[in-house]
Amino acid sequence: MVGQSSNQVKHRWADLGVNDFNVVTYKNIKALMNELEVTYKPIEDSVSYSTMDGAISYVIDPDYQAGSNHATTMPRLVQKGLDNFSKQAPIDYQDPAFAEFSIADYIHYRNTHNSDNDPNFYPVEFVQYNLYPRISGMYFVHDTMLSTMSFVAIMGYYLLQEGFGSAPPERVYVEGGCQTWSDALMDKLLEQGVAFVHNAQVQVFASPDGVDLLINHKSFEHFDSVVMACHASTALKLIQQGITNDIVNVLSQFDYYNSVAVAHTYAPLLPTDRNVWRTYNILIYGDDIQLRPYTISYVCNRHQNNVANSDYDQFGNPEFFVTLNPAIPIPDSYVLKQADGTPAVTHFTHNIVNVETLKAQTFL
Repeated sequence: MVGQSSNQVKHRWADLGVNDFNVVTYKNIKALMNELEVTYKPIEDSVSYSTMDGAISYVIDPDYQAGSNHATTMPRLVQKGLDNFSKQAPIDYQDPAFAEFSIADYIHYRNTHNSDNDPNFYPVEFVQYNLYPRISGMYFVHDTMLSTMSFVAIMGYYLLQEGFGSAPPERVYVEGGCQTWSDALMDKLLEQGVAFVHNAQVQVFASPDGVDLLINHKSFEHFDSVVMACHASTALKLIQQGITNDIVNVLSQFDYYNSVAVAHTYAPLLPTDRNVWRTYNILIYGDDIQLRPYTISYVCNRHQNNVANSDYDQFGNPEFFVTLNPAIPIPDSYVLKQADGTPAVTHFTHNIVNVETLKAQTFL
Protein backbone atom coordinates (compact mmCIF):
# COMPACT_ATOMS: atom_id res chain seq x y z
CA MET A 1 0.00 0.00 0.00
CA VAL A 2 1.30 3.47 -0.77
CA GLY A 3 0.47 6.94 0.48
CA GLN A 4 1.53 10.45 -0.46
CA SER A 5 3.34 12.57 2.14
CA SER A 6 5.56 15.64 1.60
CA ASN A 7 5.54 15.01 -2.16
CA GLN A 8 7.05 11.57 -1.61
CA VAL A 9 5.46 8.19 -2.07
CA LYS A 10 5.70 6.08 1.07
CA HIS A 11 5.13 2.34 1.16
CA ARG A 12 3.42 0.68 4.10
CA TRP A 13 1.81 -2.72 4.58
CA ALA A 14 -1.75 -3.01 5.83
CA ASP A 15 -3.84 -6.15 6.14
CA LEU A 16 -7.37 -5.75 4.82
CA GLY A 17 -8.53 -8.67 6.94
CA VAL A 18 -7.89 -9.80 10.49
CA ASN A 19 -4.31 -9.41 11.71
CA ASP A 20 -4.35 -9.79 15.48
CA PHE A 21 -4.75 -12.56 18.00
CA ASN A 22 -4.73 -13.07 21.76
CA VAL A 23 -1.55 -14.92 22.76
CA VAL A 24 -3.14 -15.93 26.09
CA THR A 25 -5.79 -18.10 24.45
CA TYR A 26 -4.43 -18.89 20.98
CA LYS A 27 -1.61 -21.01 22.37
CA ASN A 28 -1.17 -23.19 19.29
CA ILE A 29 -0.94 -20.15 17.01
CA LYS A 30 1.59 -18.58 19.36
CA ALA A 31 3.65 -21.78 19.32
CA LEU A 32 3.50 -21.89 15.50
CA MET A 33 4.63 -18.26 15.20
CA ASN A 34 7.51 -18.94 17.54
CA GLU A 35 8.54 -22.04 15.60
CA LEU A 36 8.43 -20.08 12.35
CA GLU A 37 10.37 -17.24 14.01
CA VAL A 38 7.69 -14.76 12.96
CA THR A 39 7.68 -11.48 14.86
CA TYR A 40 4.50 -10.39 16.60
CA LYS A 41 4.10 -7.29 18.75
CA PRO A 42 1.49 -5.87 21.14
CA ILE A 43 -1.29 -3.63 19.93
CA GLU A 44 -3.24 -1.08 21.93
CA ASP A 45 -6.42 -3.03 22.71
CA SER A 46 -8.81 -0.08 22.82
CA VAL A 47 -12.19 0.47 21.21
CA SER A 48 -14.60 3.32 20.58
CA TYR A 49 -18.33 3.20 19.91
CA SER A 50 -20.10 6.13 18.28
CA THR A 51 -22.87 7.22 15.97
CA MET A 52 -21.85 9.16 12.89
CA ASP A 53 -23.23 12.40 14.33
CA GLY A 54 -21.42 11.86 17.63
CA ALA A 55 -24.63 11.94 19.67
CA ILE A 56 -23.55 8.67 21.30
CA SER A 57 -19.83 8.23 21.79
CA TYR A 58 -17.75 6.37 24.35
CA VAL A 59 -14.55 4.38 24.68
CA ILE A 60 -13.34 1.19 26.33
CA ASP A 61 -9.63 1.36 27.09
CA PRO A 62 -7.32 -1.53 28.06
CA ASP A 63 -7.67 -0.96 31.81
CA TYR A 64 -11.46 -1.37 31.78
CA GLN A 65 -12.74 -3.88 34.33
CA ALA A 66 -16.34 -4.84 34.98
CA GLY A 67 -17.72 -2.85 37.88
CA SER A 68 -14.82 -0.40 37.97
CA ASN A 69 -15.43 3.18 39.03
CA HIS A 70 -12.83 4.91 36.88
CA ALA A 71 -13.98 7.73 34.65
CA THR A 72 -15.77 6.65 31.50
CA THR A 73 -18.07 8.24 28.98
CA MET A 74 -19.96 4.98 28.65
CA PRO A 75 -23.73 5.44 29.17
CA ARG A 76 -24.80 4.01 32.51
CA LEU A 77 -27.14 1.35 31.12
CA VAL A 78 -24.55 0.30 28.55
CA GLN A 79 -22.00 -0.21 31.31
CA LYS A 80 -24.53 -2.13 33.41
CA GLY A 81 -25.23 -4.51 30.54
CA LEU A 82 -21.55 -4.92 29.64
CA ASP A 83 -20.63 -5.67 33.25
CA ASN A 84 -23.41 -8.26 33.53
CA PHE A 85 -22.53 -9.78 30.16
CA SER A 86 -18.80 -10.09 30.91
CA LYS A 87 -19.62 -11.97 34.14
CA GLN A 88 -22.69 -14.05 33.25
CA ALA A 89 -22.23 -14.91 29.56
CA PRO A 90 -18.98 -16.92 30.06
CA ILE A 91 -20.81 -19.05 32.63
CA ASP A 92 -23.77 -19.60 30.32
CA TYR A 93 -21.41 -20.50 27.48
CA GLN A 94 -20.48 -23.64 29.42
CA ASP A 95 -24.14 -24.67 29.82
CA PRO A 96 -25.35 -27.04 27.06
CA ALA A 97 -28.85 -25.62 27.53
CA PHE A 98 -27.77 -22.56 25.53
CA ALA A 99 -26.18 -24.51 22.68
CA GLU A 100 -28.92 -23.70 20.18
CA PHE A 101 -29.80 -20.20 21.38
CA SER A 102 -29.51 -17.25 19.04
CA ILE A 103 -28.10 -14.12 20.65
CA ALA A 104 -31.61 -12.61 20.70
CA ASP A 105 -32.97 -15.74 22.40
CA TYR A 106 -30.22 -15.54 24.98
CA ILE A 107 -30.78 -11.85 25.79
CA HIS A 108 -34.51 -12.47 26.23
CA TYR A 109 -33.92 -15.51 28.43
CA ARG A 110 -31.49 -13.73 30.75
CA ASN A 111 -33.81 -10.74 31.11
CA THR A 112 -36.51 -13.12 32.36
CA HIS A 113 -34.25 -15.53 34.26
CA ASN A 114 -31.54 -14.00 36.45
CA SER A 115 -30.65 -14.11 40.12
CA ASP A 116 -31.60 -10.45 40.61
CA ASN A 117 -35.05 -10.87 39.02
CA ASP A 118 -34.06 -7.87 36.93
CA PRO A 119 -36.03 -7.51 33.66
CA ASN A 120 -33.36 -5.04 32.60
CA PHE A 121 -30.41 -7.35 33.26
CA TYR A 122 -29.25 -6.73 29.69
CA PRO A 123 -30.67 -3.27 28.92
CA VAL A 124 -31.75 -2.51 25.38
CA GLU A 125 -29.19 0.31 25.38
CA PHE A 126 -26.43 -2.23 25.95
CA VAL A 127 -27.70 -4.42 23.12
CA GLN A 128 -28.16 -1.54 20.67
CA TYR A 129 -25.12 0.57 21.54
CA ASN A 130 -22.57 -2.10 22.44
CA LEU A 131 -23.37 -5.78 21.91
CA TYR A 132 -24.85 -5.75 18.40
CA PRO A 133 -22.37 -3.18 17.05
CA ARG A 134 -19.48 -5.29 18.38
CA ILE A 135 -20.93 -8.47 16.92
CA SER A 136 -21.28 -6.78 13.55
CA GLY A 137 -17.54 -6.20 13.46
CA MET A 138 -16.87 -9.93 13.59
CA TYR A 139 -16.06 -11.64 10.31
CA PHE A 140 -18.58 -14.47 10.61
CA VAL A 141 -21.87 -12.59 10.93
CA HIS A 142 -24.48 -11.07 8.68
CA ASP A 143 -24.61 -7.42 9.69
CA THR A 144 -28.34 -7.05 9.03
CA MET A 145 -29.31 -10.30 10.77
CA LEU A 146 -27.38 -9.94 14.02
CA SER A 147 -30.16 -11.22 16.25
CA THR A 148 -30.10 -14.64 14.55
CA MET A 149 -26.41 -15.25 15.18
CA SER A 150 -25.42 -18.10 17.49
CA PHE A 151 -24.82 -17.20 21.15
CA VAL A 152 -22.19 -19.95 21.40
CA ALA A 153 -20.29 -18.73 18.33
CA ILE A 154 -20.34 -15.14 19.53
CA MET A 155 -19.12 -16.14 22.96
CA GLY A 156 -16.33 -18.13 21.35
CA TYR A 157 -15.04 -14.81 20.04
CA TYR A 158 -15.45 -13.00 23.36
CA LEU A 159 -13.61 -15.73 25.24
CA LEU A 160 -10.77 -16.12 22.75
CA GLN A 161 -10.15 -12.54 21.69
CA GLU A 162 -11.60 -10.41 24.49
CA GLY A 163 -10.52 -12.66 27.36
CA PHE A 164 -13.96 -13.01 28.94
CA GLY A 165 -13.89 -15.53 31.76
CA SER A 166 -10.08 -15.80 31.82
CA ALA A 167 -6.91 -13.77 32.12
CA PRO A 168 -6.85 -10.30 30.51
CA PRO A 169 -6.15 -10.54 26.77
CA GLU A 170 -2.75 -9.80 25.27
CA ARG A 171 -3.52 -9.01 21.65
CA VAL A 172 -0.71 -8.78 19.14
CA TYR A 173 -0.25 -8.10 15.43
CA VAL A 174 2.04 -9.92 13.02
CA GLU A 175 4.79 -7.59 11.90
CA GLY A 176 4.76 -7.22 8.14
CA GLY A 177 1.22 -8.53 7.80
CA CYS A 178 -0.32 -11.99 7.64
CA GLN A 179 1.49 -12.71 4.38
CA THR A 180 4.67 -12.83 6.48
CA TRP A 181 3.65 -15.88 8.49
CA SER A 182 1.93 -17.66 5.60
CA ASP A 183 5.13 -17.33 3.54
CA ALA A 184 7.19 -18.58 6.49
CA LEU A 185 4.89 -21.57 6.90
CA MET A 186 5.16 -22.46 3.23
CA ASP A 187 8.96 -22.21 3.37
CA LYS A 188 9.00 -24.51 6.41
CA LEU A 189 6.83 -27.09 4.68
CA LEU A 190 8.95 -26.95 1.54
CA GLU A 191 11.99 -27.74 3.68
CA GLN A 192 10.13 -30.83 4.91
CA GLY A 193 9.45 -32.03 1.38
CA VAL A 194 5.83 -30.90 1.05
CA ALA A 195 4.89 -30.17 -2.57
CA PHE A 196 2.65 -27.23 -3.56
CA VAL A 197 0.54 -26.89 -6.68
CA HIS A 198 -0.81 -23.39 -7.33
CA ASN A 199 -3.76 -22.09 -9.33
CA ALA A 200 -4.97 -25.56 -10.23
CA GLN A 201 -8.43 -26.92 -10.93
CA VAL A 202 -9.05 -29.85 -8.60
CA GLN A 203 -11.73 -32.54 -8.49
CA VAL A 204 -12.13 -35.02 -5.62
CA PHE A 205 -12.99 -38.69 -6.09
CA ALA A 206 -13.42 -40.58 -2.80
CA SER A 207 -13.60 -44.35 -2.41
CA PRO A 208 -13.05 -46.96 0.34
CA ASP A 209 -9.42 -47.16 -0.81
CA GLY A 210 -8.68 -43.45 -0.29
CA VAL A 211 -9.04 -40.27 -2.30
CA ASP A 212 -7.98 -39.43 -5.84
CA LEU A 213 -7.46 -35.85 -6.95
CA LEU A 214 -7.82 -34.95 -10.61
CA ILE A 215 -5.62 -31.91 -11.20
CA ASN A 216 -6.25 -29.62 -14.17
CA HIS A 217 -8.25 -32.41 -15.84
CA LYS A 218 -4.98 -34.21 -16.60
CA SER A 219 -3.25 -36.12 -13.82
CA PHE A 220 -4.54 -38.17 -10.87
CA GLU A 221 -2.86 -38.12 -7.45
CA HIS A 222 -3.84 -40.69 -4.80
CA PHE A 223 -3.99 -39.91 -1.05
CA ASP A 224 -5.25 -41.65 2.06
CA SER A 225 -7.34 -38.61 2.93
CA VAL A 226 -7.88 -35.01 1.86
CA VAL A 227 -8.56 -31.91 3.93
CA MET A 228 -10.50 -29.21 2.07
CA ALA A 229 -9.78 -25.87 3.74
CA CYS A 230 -12.42 -23.97 1.80
CA HIS A 231 -16.04 -22.89 2.01
CA ALA A 232 -18.59 -25.68 2.28
CA SER A 233 -20.19 -24.55 -0.97
CA THR A 234 -16.84 -24.98 -2.73
CA ALA A 235 -16.37 -28.44 -1.21
CA LEU A 236 -19.74 -29.49 -2.61
CA LYS A 237 -18.55 -28.57 -6.10
CA LEU A 238 -15.17 -30.28 -5.70
CA ILE A 239 -16.44 -33.69 -4.60
CA GLN A 240 -17.25 -35.64 -7.75
CA GLN A 241 -17.49 -39.12 -6.21
CA GLY A 242 -18.09 -40.58 -2.76
CA ILE A 243 -20.33 -37.86 -1.41
CA THR A 244 -23.23 -39.04 0.75
CA ASN A 245 -26.63 -37.52 1.45
CA ASP A 246 -25.49 -36.74 4.99
CA ILE A 247 -22.47 -34.81 3.72
CA VAL A 248 -24.65 -32.88 1.28
CA ASN A 249 -27.14 -32.03 4.04
CA VAL A 250 -24.39 -30.78 6.35
CA LEU A 251 -22.48 -28.71 3.78
CA SER A 252 -25.72 -27.19 2.50
CA GLN A 253 -26.44 -25.56 5.88
CA PHE A 254 -23.79 -22.87 5.42
CA ASP A 255 -24.79 -19.40 4.25
CA TYR A 256 -22.44 -16.74 2.95
CA TYR A 257 -22.18 -12.98 2.91
CA ASN A 258 -20.18 -10.57 0.78
CA SER A 259 -18.09 -7.88 2.47
CA VAL A 260 -15.63 -5.23 1.41
CA ALA A 261 -12.57 -3.80 3.17
CA VAL A 262 -10.95 -0.52 2.17
CA ALA A 263 -7.65 1.12 3.18
CA HIS A 264 -8.10 4.88 3.19
CA THR A 265 -7.56 8.25 4.88
CA TYR A 266 -11.23 9.33 5.01
CA ALA A 267 -11.71 10.64 8.57
CA PRO A 268 -15.55 11.05 8.37
CA LEU A 269 -15.79 7.28 8.92
CA LEU A 270 -14.15 7.75 12.33
CA PRO A 271 -15.76 9.35 15.42
CA THR A 272 -16.46 13.06 15.02
CA ASP A 273 -14.29 13.81 18.07
CA ARG A 274 -10.73 12.85 17.23
CA ASN A 275 -10.00 12.34 20.93
CA VAL A 276 -12.34 9.33 20.79
CA TRP A 277 -10.35 7.54 18.07
CA ARG A 278 -9.10 4.18 19.26
CA THR A 279 -7.59 1.03 17.72
CA TYR A 280 -11.03 -0.38 16.88
CA ASN A 281 -13.73 2.14 16.03
CA ILE A 282 -17.22 0.68 15.88
CA LEU A 283 -20.07 2.60 14.34
CA ILE A 284 -23.43 2.52 16.11
CA TYR A 285 -26.59 2.80 14.07
CA GLY A 286 -28.32 6.06 14.97
CA ASP A 287 -31.04 8.18 13.43
CA ASP A 288 -28.73 9.24 10.61
CA ILE A 289 -29.00 7.50 7.25
CA GLN A 290 -26.32 4.94 6.44
CA LEU A 291 -25.72 2.36 3.74
CA ARG A 292 -25.02 -0.35 6.30
CA PRO A 293 -26.38 -0.61 9.85
CA TYR A 294 -23.02 -1.34 11.52
CA THR A 295 -19.38 -1.15 10.54
CA ILE A 296 -15.86 -1.08 12.02
CA SER A 297 -12.74 0.95 11.21
CA TYR A 298 -9.22 0.19 12.37
CA VAL A 299 -6.75 3.00 12.97
CA CYS A 300 -3.81 1.20 11.38
CA ASN A 301 -1.26 3.37 13.18
CA ARG A 302 -2.48 1.76 16.41
CA HIS A 303 -3.53 -1.64 15.10
CA GLN A 304 -0.90 -2.59 12.53
CA ASN A 305 2.06 -0.41 13.38
CA ASN A 306 5.34 -0.36 15.25
CA VAL A 307 5.75 3.05 16.88
CA ALA A 308 9.36 2.19 17.70
CA ASN A 309 10.11 2.12 13.96
CA SER A 310 10.61 5.74 12.85
CA ASP A 311 9.90 4.88 9.21
CA TYR A 312 6.49 3.46 10.09
CA ASP A 313 5.72 6.14 12.66
CA GLN A 314 6.30 8.88 10.09
CA PHE A 315 3.57 7.31 7.98
CA GLY A 316 1.15 8.29 10.74
CA ASN A 317 0.83 11.78 9.29
CA PRO A 318 -1.85 11.55 8.10
CA GLU A 319 -3.19 8.54 9.95
CA PHE A 320 -4.70 5.85 7.79
CA PHE A 321 -7.48 3.35 8.31
CA VAL A 322 -8.99 0.07 7.17
CA THR A 323 -12.79 -0.01 7.20
CA LEU A 324 -14.95 -3.09 6.94
CA ASN A 325 -18.17 -2.39 5.04
CA PRO A 326 -18.03 1.44 4.94
CA ALA A 327 -21.29 2.98 6.06
CA ILE A 328 -20.93 5.89 3.63
CA PRO A 329 -19.10 6.04 0.29
CA ILE A 330 -15.37 6.80 0.45
CA PRO A 331 -14.30 9.30 -2.24
CA ASP A 332 -11.79 7.77 -4.61
CA SER A 333 -9.18 10.40 -3.75
CA TYR A 334 -9.03 9.09 -0.16
CA VAL A 335 -8.62 5.42 -1.09
CA LEU A 336 -4.99 4.33 -0.76
CA LYS A 337 -3.22 2.49 -3.55
CA GLN A 338 -1.35 -0.77 -3.69
CA ALA A 339 2.20 -0.82 -4.97
CA ASP A 340 0.93 -1.65 -8.47
CA GLY A 341 -1.32 1.41 -8.48
CA THR A 342 -4.63 -0.39 -7.97
CA PRO A 343 -6.97 0.67 -5.13
CA ALA A 344 -6.35 -0.98 -1.75
CA VAL A 345 -9.80 -2.55 -1.72
CA THR A 346 -10.73 -6.18 -1.33
CA HIS A 347 -14.08 -7.95 -1.73
CA PHE A 348 -14.46 -11.27 0.02
CA THR A 349 -17.08 -13.85 0.84
CA HIS A 350 -17.27 -15.23 4.36
CA ASN A 351 -19.41 -17.90 5.91
CA ILE A 352 -22.04 -17.05 8.50
CA VAL A 353 -21.99 -18.90 11.81
CA ASN A 354 -25.60 -19.13 12.95
CA VAL A 355 -27.50 -21.71 14.97
CA GLU A 356 -28.18 -23.95 11.97
CA THR A 357 -24.50 -23.92 10.99
CA LEU A 358 -23.43 -25.07 14.44
CA LYS A 359 -26.09 -27.79 14.51
CA ALA A 360 -24.78 -29.08 11.19
CA GLN A 361 -21.23 -29.28 12.54
CA THR A 362 -22.46 -31.06 15.68
CA PHE A 363 -24.04 -33.66 13.42
CA LEU A 364 -20.63 -34.38 11.92
